[in-house]
Amino acid sequence: MPKHDILTLAVQLLVWARLGKKEWVTHSVPSLAQAIEQGGTLLQAGLFQLENSSGTLHEAFAGVRRRAELAGPALHPTAAACHRVERDGLLDGIQIYELFSSLGPEFGPELTLYHSSLTELMVRLAGPTAGTTTYCPWDQVAQVSSGVLRVGGEPAVENPLITPFPALAAVASGNSCRTAYSDPIRSPSFIEGGKLESFDQAVALPPLGVKVDRELADRDLFGRFNISNATWTVLCIQHLMACSRRRVVVVVPYSLLFGMGADRKLREQLVRAGQVRTVISLFPGLASGTAIQLALLVLDPRGGMKQVRFVNAGGEQFKAQFGRAKVALDKLDDLVREIGSGGASEIGRSVDPAEIQKNDFSLQVERYVVHQDRLALQQRLAHLKTACLGDLVSTVRSPSVSKSDSDSIPALEVGASDIPRTGFTRPSREVMVTEATGQGADHFLREGDIVVTIRGSVGKVGIIPGDVAKAGPGGWTAGSSLAVLRTRSDALVHPAVLMLLLRSPMGQELLSGISSGVAIPMITLRDLLRLEIPVPLPKAFKKAEEILDQEEGLRKQIAEIIERQDNVAGSDSAYGLLGESEEDETS
Repeated sequence: MPKHDILTLAVQLLVWARLGKKEWVTHSVPSLAQAIEQGGTLLQAGLFQLENSSGTLHEAFAGVRRRAELAGPALHPTAAACHRVERDGLLDGIQIYELFSSLGPEFGPELTLYHSSLTELMVRLAGPTAGTTTYCPWDQVAQVSSGVLRVGGEPAVENPLITPFPALAAVASGNSCRTAYSDPIRSPSFIEGGKLESFDQAVALPPLGVKVDRELADRDLFGRFNISNATWTVLCIQHLMACSRRRVVVVVPYSLLFGMGADRKLREQLVRAGQVRTVISLFPGLASGTAIQLALLVLDPRGGMKQVRFVNAGGEQFKAQFGRAKVALDKLDDLVREIGSGGASEIGRSVDPAEIQKNDFSLQVERYVVHQDRLALQQRLAHLKTACLGDLVSTVRSPSVSKSDSDSIPALEVGASDIPRTGFTRPSREVMVTEATGQGADHFLREGDIVVTIRGSVGKVGIIPGDVAKAGPGGWTAGSSLAVLRTRSDALVHPAVLMLLLRSPMGQELLSGISSGVAIPMITLRDLLRLEIPVPLPKAFKKAEEILDQEEGLRKQIAEIIERQDNVAGSDSAYGLLGESEEDETS
């Protein structure tokens, strides 16, 4: 019997055990206790009557007889165990999703399960839901609708896959739940008068990593999508906004907050319309099967928001750890108060749209909720003359690594591991690169080029020495995780000065402020060139050259000492340590 059928049957039996306390029970459907007492015939008859009921009860118990047949002799003891669980009060106060997830968190890779603490927070952020309608698309395991039902709301669930769990949640709660089985993006079913039905609010956990047909937006009949080459997440948010009157609460990949292309266009639209209410960063681990970092967006389709509330909930303050891998949100009351607050704190801040526009419509929480040390740095920079890094340097694109020997030449590549803490940077890896033509010489590293790691261990800074090889075969290139900055001739900033500034604690703090991503930290070239740095004094280049010369001299001395140290024992470290053999003594 497939595992998902075992788990589904278990949940259906547990809900049947509760039916005796709910208005769903009719005279034709026996309670589970009665069916167990009178034997297998009544048990089978009860399952038949449940599956052949109408409306929500039918949806909740669809397929239960087939699963009972697959269970065979194990059906009766399983049903008896479910009855005892209900009789002893072990189901009191438990949502159907909590029940399901406890029975089988590895139900199937096609379903992503979220911790119930996250869905509870989302329902609370939706505002007063009692007596209102809440749109819950992609709620295949009743993660959201069970929470809406608990607070007296009326959920409307739309799923691409047919599952009994939303209906089971409604039956278990004694309330009703509208369900539709269709793809919310490609073919929505909640339609009135040829238009999308409008709900009071929407609370959604869209699937992650879905690939999008580029023609999907062009085939839309409801005018939802106006961003070309939209990602799946962008389409989901635009759909939710089109279906909601008052509020949208949606989980998104954290990359949406700073991504370019369609992600940026969506953020600009939402911010300009005043539709962003709250942005909350979360820690990884709240979704099963993935370590991706998530964020929570609270949107207002009506617009007119004068400020955006940013809250950093990704730290330890709101994190509960269970074992080695399981995490949950903790202290939800404190978190909700922080979200609703308008003041500034170490984890929250309300921001005007003009400031977001100045940051190129980035919604990355760390841009606005900063540590006290970074805040002090910003105040210090306010009294200094600054310039955008892009006004001082241009970027250099290195030759691409070649996969064919016919059009390639040998080169030496500088990687992130080649950048030392002090001194000059030199390559250590041989590669084959595509033979450059035209302006190809400009793509090789030259003296004074500054290299910065922008992917992985971001923020390492180095400078290329004067003994760099000439462009062409044997020339030096930069790896894909590095950005190459070449000072402009009209900028009047010496490369050594700029490198030391970026390498300093102040420069490192500035670079960390534009870093994004958790699993793989990164800095976009756009953000790097827009970084404001203090302008050095013109005479600083002499001091910078002295520093680099001293560092290089010390590097050579250290290398000589290490070489001498390696040779102390000689070429054979065992020589002279072993006694002469008996044969040698007699000869």
